Amino acid sequence: MTLQNLQKQALQLSTSDRWQLVQTLLESLQHETRGLQNKGNLSRLRGIAKSSGCVR
Repeated sequence: MTLQNLQKQALQLSTSDRWQLVQTLLESLQHETRGLQNKGNLSRLRGIAKSSGCVR
């Protein structure tokens, strides 16, 4: 099934079914990107924790 076919079929759904589809897609995207965001945050924290090599 192509994206274009899927879009056409989605537009034929009732309004409530389309809202449910949107919610399901958003939850899926949030779940997938949450892992990517956490990895980015960890990298930034590692940069903060690095010592500069200078001890006073």
